[in-house]
Amino acid sequence: MPNQLLFGDQKVGKGFPTYIIAEIGINHNGSVEIAKELIKSAAEAGVDAVKFQKRTPELCVPDH
Repeated sequence: MPNQLLFGDQKVGKGFPTYIIAEIGINHNGSVEIAKELIKSAAEAGVDAVKFQKRTPELCVPDH
């Protein structure tokens, strides 16, 4: 079992810096421009990657 992974050119695993992933929920509201701004803000905060969620609230949230 390997004790490290390679994400791009960054090693991740025991003995390496923590790899930080920012969670960008559905607060981009489907807007690519908002998503780009959220990515920019995450990068300025120093994260290594971002993870997006995409949902259609009308399909996954009950009316009540």
